[in-house]
Amino acid sequence: MVFSAVLKRMAWSFVFVLCTLLAVTFTAKSAINCPQMCTCQQRNDRSLVIDCGGRKINASLLYNALELLLSDDELRERLTSLQISNTPLTEVPVSVCVSSVEVNLAEFES
Repeated sequence: MVFSAVLKRMAWSFVFVLCTLLAVTFTAKSAINCPQMCTCQQRNDRSLVIDCGGRKINASLLYNALELLLSDDELRERLTSLQISNTPLTEVPVSVCVSSVEVNLAEFES
């Protein structure tokens, strides 16, 4: 009887640990590595908004950070809408051009 209760607790503990590991793995995979000094909002798997708030950011570093972020195959496959705003960028990152994402660039500064 006691052995059965111990086995039951161990089974539930195992299920709890397994569910926790799955949740952590899912969260880690879906996390966006937003460029420094910018905020990223992902309302759903298909939409990403990157806003740098007009801060003084090195355009070259920002460009490279966006390239790195948008070169992620999983992200690019899911993304259908991308808004990049309030940045010092004067050109669109190449990884945006090779994807099928609808991009809102209306707030790029020149």
